[in-house]
Amino acid sequence: MNTDSSNTLFEQFPVELIRSIFEYLSPLDLLNAFEELNSRFSSIIREHPLCLPNNRRMSLNVYEDYMEYVLPEYSSQIIYLHLSEHRTPDAVESFLYRMYDQKYLFSKLKAITIRDIPLHLYHSLLANILPLFNKLESLTIDMNIDHYHYSDYDKWTDIDFVVSILDSLPRLCSLYLKISPAYDKNYLNDVNMISSSMSSHMHLHTLSIDQCSRQLFVELLSKNRLPKLRNLRIKFPQMMHNKHVLTMQSHQIPLNTSCVPQLRRIKLEVHRNIQWILDYLKEIYRSEQLEELIIHGYVRFSEGTDFPRAEIVRKWLAMSKLKQCNVRFHFSVIYREKIDQQNLNDLFANYMKIFGRNSIYQNTYILIRYPNNIESLPNEDEEDDIGAVDELEIDESDYLEDKWIEAVQNVSHWPNLRKISILGDCTKDKDAINRNFQILLHVARRAARFCELKIEATLVFGLALSSNIELCKYLADHLEVLRFNGEDRTSSFLQLVQIVDTIHSHSSSSSLPLKKLTIFVGAEPSSWLTIEHFQKGLQLVFNRFPSLIHFTLYCCQKELYTDTIYDLNELLTDWYSGVKCGRSWSWRSQSNSFDLWL
Repeated sequence: MNTDSSNTLFEQFPVELIRSIFEYLSPLDLLNAFEELNSRFSSIIREHPLCLPNNRRMSLNVYEDYMEYVLPEYSSQIIYLHLSEHRTPDAVESFLYRMYDQKYLFSKLKAITIRDIPLHLYHSLLANILPLFNKLESLTIDMNIDHYHYSDYDKWTDIDFVVSILDSLPRLCSLYLKISPAYDKNYLNDVNMISSSMSSHMHLHTLSIDQCSRQLFVELLSKNRLPKLRNLRIKFPQMMHNKHVLTMQSHQIPLNTSCVPQLRRIKLEVHRNIQWILDYLKEIYRSEQLEELIIHGYVRFSEGTDFPRAEIVRKWLAMSKLKQCNVRFHFSVIYREKIDQQNLNDLFANYMKIFGRNSIYQNTYILIRYPNNIESLPNEDEEDDIGAVDELEIDESDYLEDKWIEAVQNVSHWPNLRKISILGDCTKDKDAINRNFQILLHVARRAARFCELKIEATLVFGLALSSNIELCKYLADHLEVLRFNGEDRTSSFLQLVQIVDTIHSHSSSSSLPLKKLTIFVGAEPSSWLTIEHFQKGLQLVFNRFPSLIHFTLYCCQKELYTDTIYDLNELLTDWYSGVKCGRSWSWRSQSNSFDLWL
């Protein structure tokens, strides 16, 4: 044994290794730990790329540290900004105020995410801020229907988002959109307008749009508008309230390869008009450029559904082509009405005859991969793979199938599982409820990453849960995110908070990990909603969870339009006068919701 050997100090590691380790730390943690440790670390940090991370699990004080310290001091090293007001009231407003005041440089900024912000801030960013960043390559926009500020955009079409972005940012390379567009009687006129006015975008190589009409899809890919496009991902709307507005001609001219000469990968989520998609992509599939094509979706089958027969799909796949393309054709298909069941069974039989038995799973899924041999493919939807999910849904106790329970209990390790949802449990049967608890505890103990629980259940279920000490102790020691939806019409805000409080009272830890709590009250506001009731419940939350970052309350909307005394905007204007917190906060309210950021 060599007694002369000495331990290697971290600061003696090679620079590249230190930089690799630094990538695992948030910018604030990195600077707090190493900024002034010695000159070598300071030198490495001064060349290290930094960012403004997602604030979804960031306290208000930590966010203020980024605004007042990290961004002003290190703006020239920032390569990514995550600008979000999702559960974080006024966060982007604060960022923009400081940016105008301190004139951050962001000279190396490459990517931005914008999520759930008010419309006036979105206009300000797109018109005045983003064009200043001449090295910006990637933009992500998330204005989904479940967001707080969705109503600001509820009349916007997909065109309103896409065209304005491409026109404002001509050097953008990647665009990712998650939107919930509206379509009115003027939509086709808007399409015709951009058809004649939209110019080519010479740098965009990756485009992803969650909710895009077929009309906009065709316009974007036509007339050589995106000549550098390589990666395309589109989700078409699943439910259309104005289907007549988006009616397409049945025989669309196929996409010409010269319009998108560099397109290599396509992924489409389609819920109707699958045959139209096959016809449109026929020429590019036959060319030598396409490397991967994935077409998948959820289809409600009826006699008039244009879902292609297996012979048509086989003929399409087997078209002569200059270069082999990997194709995945994956659909969940269920019948719309009972009368359609036999027609759907005939369709499944047709696919099994052409593509083999493994092309159909549980009389629900059609899965085809080409050019692979279908018979030799493992079916990735089998129960053997249930342990690979990152979210597990446990259905109402009365309807849990023994086969599913056995499959879950046979999984010894859940390496990716972070979230468990108990959905719609309205049973009052104690044995059924206890069976649900056993499954929950069994899975949670075998999921090292488990940290989030969503409960949709009655007060009876909640009370039973809060009395199961073994389960409560485990949940309290591991949960970082909890959402409790009171499914009955009798449970008040305070009753649900008391259940949550009791669950966490069983913890052996002095510091509870819960960071985000959401309560949905199903009872009518007239049965419970007073400022005193709200303050008492919120005080209980503050007392139990000193490390809480986000709190959200939703209440039933039934009475809101007939009696303004149950409007949270009116009721909670001075909510903080009767509550002791001892921490700084930012808050906001709508008629039926209240958000608090601590």
